[in-house]
Amino acid sequence: MYDKVSTNLNFVEREKEVLKFWKNNKIFEKTIEERKNGKNYTFYDGPRRRMENLISDTY
Repeated sequence: MYDKVSTNLNFVEREKEVLKFWKNNKIFEKTIEERKNGKNYTFYDGPRRRMENLISDTY
């Protein structure tokens, strides 16, 4: 029914390919340019509860 997915994946190599694509196509620079007139926002990465504590401690 479905094609078997390879379990022999080289994640390090795949990540390098993605980074190379981003660099060659200036993806990061394009995202900055597209948002230069947009509203500022903050992206918090981490466990939700911990971030809530950090945010509430600062205000």
